[in-house]
Amino acid sequence: MRICYQSGNARDLIAFKTSLEMLTPIRTLLSELKSPLLQEILEELDPLTDLYELLVRSILEDAPFSVG
Repeated sequence: MRICYQSGNARDLIAFKTSLEMLTPIRTLLSELKSPLLQEILEELDPLTDLYELLVRSILEDAPFSVG
């Protein structure tokens, strides 16, 4: 939520990126199910690949953490 209010820090962005990673496996699981409702959800579920790739390119996972 802090990202929405532009008060997020590096840890928040890393957590957000990790959450976005889960969209692909979720889409895979949904694609294996036959429920019409779940198929509709699958069709509408954007994997946000462009945002995920931007975060991957922008975040240095081993960057030092500084308190300030």
